[in-house]
Amino acid sequence: MVMTIKQIPHEHRPRERLLLAGAAALSDAELIALVFGGDLPVAGAILERLGPAGSLRGATLGMLREVPGVGPARAAQLLAAVELGRRAGTPWLREAPVRTPEQARRYLRDMALLEQEELRVLGLDARQRVITRFTSALGSANLVHVSPREIYRRALREGALSVIVAHNHPSGDPTPSEDDLLLTRRLRAAGELIGVTLLDHLIVAEEGCYSFQEGRWLPAA
Repeated sequence: MVMTIKQIPHEHRPRERLLLAGAAALSDAELIALVFGGDLPVAGAILERLGPAGSLRGATLGMLREVPGVGPARAAQLLAAVELGRRAGTPWLREAPVRTPEQARRYLRDMALLEQEELRVLGLDARQRVITRFTSALGSANLVHVSPREIYRRALREGALSVIVAHNHPSGDPTPSEDDLLLTRRLRAAGELIGVTLLDHLIVAEEGCYSFQEGRWLPAA
Protein backbone atom coordinates (compact mmCIF):
# COMPACT_ATOMS: atom_id res chain seq x y z
CA MET A 1 0.00 0.00 0.00
CA VAL A 2 1.36 3.43 -1.02
CA MET A 3 1.30 6.04 1.73
CA THR A 4 -0.24 9.43 1.09
CA ILE A 5 1.82 12.60 1.48
CA LYS A 6 0.09 13.46 4.77
CA GLN A 7 1.11 10.08 6.26
CA ILE A 8 4.81 10.75 5.61
CA PRO A 9 6.86 12.80 8.10
CA HIS A 10 7.35 16.32 6.80
CA GLU A 11 11.12 16.01 6.32
CA HIS A 12 10.70 12.81 4.27
CA ARG A 13 8.16 14.16 1.81
CA PRO A 14 9.24 14.37 -1.86
CA ARG A 15 9.37 18.16 -2.09
CA GLU A 16 11.37 18.53 1.09
CA ARG A 17 13.78 15.75 0.07
CA LEU A 18 14.28 17.36 -3.33
CA LEU A 19 15.08 20.71 -1.72
CA LEU A 20 17.52 19.06 0.65
CA ALA A 21 19.20 16.40 -1.49
CA GLY A 22 18.34 17.24 -5.10
CA ALA A 23 16.03 15.65 -7.66
CA ALA A 24 18.37 12.70 -8.27
CA ALA A 25 17.70 11.46 -4.73
CA LEU A 26 14.00 10.88 -5.41
CA SER A 27 12.41 7.67 -6.62
CA ASP A 28 10.40 7.47 -9.83
CA ALA A 29 7.17 7.53 -7.82
CA GLU A 30 8.24 10.61 -5.86
CA LEU A 31 9.12 12.51 -9.02
CA ILE A 32 5.78 11.71 -10.63
CA ALA A 33 3.99 12.61 -7.40
CA LEU A 34 5.59 16.05 -7.46
CA VAL A 35 4.25 16.61 -10.98
CA PHE A 36 0.81 15.78 -9.57
CA GLY A 37 1.15 17.98 -6.51
CA GLY A 38 2.05 15.17 -4.13
CA ASP A 39 -0.28 12.29 -5.08
CA LEU A 40 1.91 9.27 -4.31
CA PRO A 41 -0.83 6.60 -4.69
CA VAL A 42 -1.58 7.66 -8.26
CA ALA A 43 2.14 7.91 -9.03
CA GLY A 44 2.55 4.34 -7.79
CA ALA A 45 -0.39 3.21 -9.91
CA ILE A 46 1.21 4.68 -13.03
CA LEU A 47 4.46 2.83 -12.44
CA GLU A 48 2.60 -0.38 -11.68
CA ARG A 49 0.65 -0.10 -14.93
CA LEU A 50 3.35 1.22 -17.28
CA GLY A 51 6.63 0.16 -15.68
CA PRO A 52 9.64 2.27 -14.58
CA ALA A 53 10.12 5.91 -15.53
CA GLY A 54 11.89 5.05 -18.80
CA SER A 55 8.65 3.52 -20.07
CA LEU A 56 6.95 6.92 -19.88
CA ARG A 57 8.79 7.97 -23.05
CA GLY A 58 6.42 5.76 -25.00
CA ALA A 59 3.29 6.57 -23.02
CA THR A 60 0.30 8.14 -24.77
CA LEU A 61 -2.54 10.25 -23.47
CA GLY A 62 -4.88 7.27 -23.73
CA MET A 63 -2.53 4.94 -21.85
CA LEU A 64 -2.17 7.37 -18.96
CA ARG A 65 -5.90 8.02 -18.73
CA GLU A 66 -6.49 4.31 -18.22
CA VAL A 67 -4.80 4.62 -14.82
CA PRO A 68 -7.32 5.34 -12.04
CA GLY A 69 -6.92 8.88 -10.80
CA VAL A 70 -5.32 10.20 -13.99
CA GLY A 71 -7.60 12.51 -15.93
CA PRO A 72 -6.76 14.55 -19.03
CA ALA A 73 -5.15 17.36 -17.02
CA ARG A 74 -2.78 15.05 -15.13
CA ALA A 75 -1.98 13.06 -18.26
CA ALA A 76 -1.10 16.28 -20.06
CA GLN A 77 1.06 17.42 -17.12
CA LEU A 78 3.05 14.20 -17.11
CA LEU A 79 3.50 14.10 -20.89
CA ALA A 80 4.72 17.70 -20.77
CA ALA A 81 7.22 16.82 -18.04
CA VAL A 82 8.49 13.82 -20.03
CA GLU A 83 8.86 15.92 -23.18
CA LEU A 84 10.69 18.64 -21.26
CA GLY A 85 13.08 16.03 -19.89
CA ARG A 86 13.65 14.64 -23.37
CA ARG A 87 14.46 18.06 -24.77
CA ALA A 88 16.73 18.91 -21.86
CA GLY A 89 18.69 15.71 -22.48
CA THR A 90 19.07 16.30 -26.23
CA PRO A 91 21.77 18.57 -27.63
CA TRP A 92 20.17 21.81 -28.81
CA LEU A 93 22.92 23.31 -30.94
CA ARG A 94 21.04 26.13 -32.62
CA GLU A 95 24.18 27.77 -33.92
CA ALA A 96 25.56 24.54 -35.39
CA PRO A 97 24.20 23.79 -38.89
CA VAL A 98 22.86 20.31 -39.57
CA ARG A 99 24.46 19.25 -42.84
CA THR A 100 24.97 15.52 -42.41
CA PRO A 101 22.85 12.56 -41.27
CA GLU A 102 25.16 12.08 -38.29
CA GLN A 103 24.54 15.64 -37.12
CA ALA A 104 20.79 15.10 -37.43
CA ARG A 105 20.99 11.87 -35.41
CA ARG A 106 22.13 13.82 -32.36
CA TYR A 107 18.67 15.36 -32.15
CA LEU A 108 16.83 12.10 -32.78
CA ARG A 109 18.76 9.26 -31.16
CA ASP A 110 16.27 8.87 -28.30
CA MET A 111 13.70 7.65 -30.83
CA ALA A 112 15.42 4.25 -30.82
CA LEU A 113 13.95 3.63 -27.35
CA LEU A 114 10.32 4.31 -28.26
CA GLU A 115 7.90 1.39 -28.17
CA GLN A 116 5.54 2.81 -30.81
CA GLU A 117 6.15 4.57 -34.08
CA GLU A 118 6.52 8.33 -34.18
CA LEU A 119 7.37 10.71 -36.98
CA ARG A 120 9.33 13.78 -35.95
CA VAL A 121 10.37 16.81 -37.95
CA LEU A 122 13.39 19.10 -37.66
CA GLY A 123 12.77 22.49 -39.30
CA LEU A 124 15.89 24.35 -40.46
CA ASP A 125 16.60 27.95 -41.44
CA ALA A 126 18.60 29.26 -44.40
CA ARG A 127 21.86 28.26 -42.69
CA GLN A 128 20.49 24.80 -41.91
CA ARG A 129 20.30 25.47 -38.18
CA VAL A 130 17.46 23.78 -36.30
CA ILE A 131 14.82 26.37 -35.46
CA THR A 132 11.95 24.04 -34.57
CA ARG A 133 11.20 20.38 -33.98
CA PHE A 134 7.90 18.67 -33.51
CA THR A 135 6.11 15.33 -33.63
CA SER A 136 3.83 15.04 -36.65
CA ALA A 137 2.49 11.51 -36.15
CA LEU A 138 2.26 9.34 -33.06
CA GLY A 139 1.48 5.66 -32.70
CA SER A 140 0.78 5.07 -36.37
CA ALA A 141 1.05 1.49 -37.57
CA ASN A 142 1.62 2.65 -41.14
CA LEU A 143 3.36 5.98 -41.59
CA VAL A 144 2.69 6.00 -45.33
CA HIS A 145 -0.59 7.71 -44.41
CA VAL A 146 1.17 10.67 -42.78
CA SER A 147 -0.07 13.93 -44.26
CA PRO A 148 2.65 15.97 -46.02
CA ARG A 149 0.27 18.94 -45.78
CA GLU A 150 0.36 18.87 -41.97
CA ILE A 151 4.15 18.53 -41.88
CA TYR A 152 4.84 21.40 -44.25
CA ARG A 153 2.12 23.67 -42.90
CA ARG A 154 3.74 23.50 -39.45
CA ALA A 155 7.22 23.91 -40.92
CA LEU A 156 6.18 27.00 -42.88
CA ARG A 157 4.47 28.49 -39.84
CA GLU A 158 7.73 28.15 -37.92
CA GLY A 159 9.72 29.78 -40.74
CA ALA A 160 11.61 26.66 -41.85
CA LEU A 161 13.13 26.57 -45.33
CA SER A 162 14.04 22.89 -45.20
CA VAL A 163 13.17 19.87 -43.08
CA ILE A 164 14.57 16.57 -41.92
CA VAL A 165 11.98 13.95 -41.02
CA ALA A 166 12.57 10.84 -38.98
CA HIS A 167 10.57 7.92 -37.73
CA ASN A 168 11.47 4.93 -35.60
CA HIS A 169 11.16 1.18 -36.09
CA PRO A 170 10.24 -0.39 -32.71
CA SER A 171 11.30 -3.77 -34.16
CA GLY A 172 14.90 -2.58 -33.85
CA ASP A 173 15.68 -3.02 -37.56
CA PRO A 174 16.26 0.28 -39.43
CA THR A 175 15.90 -1.29 -42.89
CA PRO A 176 13.43 0.82 -44.91
CA SER A 177 10.26 -0.75 -46.22
CA GLU A 178 8.48 -0.03 -49.51
CA ASP A 179 6.07 2.17 -47.54
CA ASP A 180 9.01 4.13 -46.12
CA LEU A 181 10.31 4.73 -49.63
CA LEU A 182 6.87 5.78 -50.83
CA LEU A 183 6.55 8.23 -47.93
CA THR A 184 9.95 9.73 -48.75
CA ARG A 185 8.95 10.27 -52.37
CA ARG A 186 5.65 11.89 -51.36
CA LEU A 187 7.34 14.20 -48.87
CA ARG A 188 10.03 15.21 -51.37
CA ALA A 189 7.48 15.95 -54.10
CA ALA A 190 5.24 17.95 -51.74
CA GLY A 191 8.19 19.94 -50.45
CA GLU A 192 9.32 20.81 -53.97
CA LEU A 193 5.86 22.18 -54.76
CA ILE A 194 5.85 24.63 -51.86
CA GLY A 195 9.54 25.47 -51.72
CA VAL A 196 10.57 23.58 -48.59
CA THR A 197 13.41 21.13 -49.19
CA LEU A 198 13.34 17.64 -47.72
CA LEU A 199 16.99 17.20 -46.76
CA ASP A 200 16.74 13.70 -45.32
CA HIS A 201 14.44 11.02 -43.98
CA LEU A 202 15.95 8.97 -41.17
CA ILE A 203 14.80 5.65 -39.76
CA VAL A 204 15.96 5.31 -36.17
CA ALA A 205 16.15 1.91 -34.45
CA GLU A 206 18.12 0.09 -31.78
CA GLU A 207 20.23 -1.67 -34.41
CA GLY A 208 21.19 1.52 -36.21
CA CYS A 209 19.94 4.44 -38.25
CA TYR A 210 19.14 4.51 -41.97
CA SER A 211 19.48 7.72 -43.98
CA PHE A 212 17.66 8.11 -47.29
CA GLN A 213 20.23 10.76 -48.19
CA GLU A 214 23.09 8.32 -47.60
CA GLY A 215 21.09 5.72 -49.52
CA ARG A 216 21.00 8.22 -52.41
CA TRP A 217 17.24 8.44 -52.50
CA LEU A 218 17.66 12.14 -51.73
CA PRO A 219 20.32 14.60 -52.95
CA ALA A 220 23.09 15.56 -50.53
CA ALA A 221 22.62 18.89 -48.74
